[in-house]
Amino acid sequence: MILAHELGHAEDPELEQLAAALDGPLTGRQEAEIRLRIEENAWAYAVSLLREADSSFLHIIMEESLFSYRDQLDRFLIA
Repeated sequence: MILAHELGHAEDPELEQLAAALDGPLTGRQEAEIRLRIEENAWAYAVSLLREADSSFLHIIMEESLFSYRDQLDRFLIA
């Protein structure tokens, strides 16, 4: 699953643009949104590769992986 996720980064057509955006002047919220988008894109690709995997287990791994990115964004949305 992790390998499929990492392949998702390699195959992400948005990654170069998103990574370049991280170099610019950003608010904390903007940075958190971009970082979450990068990770969600990689997981979306991984899911497309892992169609025969146990979807419940995959969902647990994805949610754990994305938790800190979502938590960071939530801190900005609450403030």
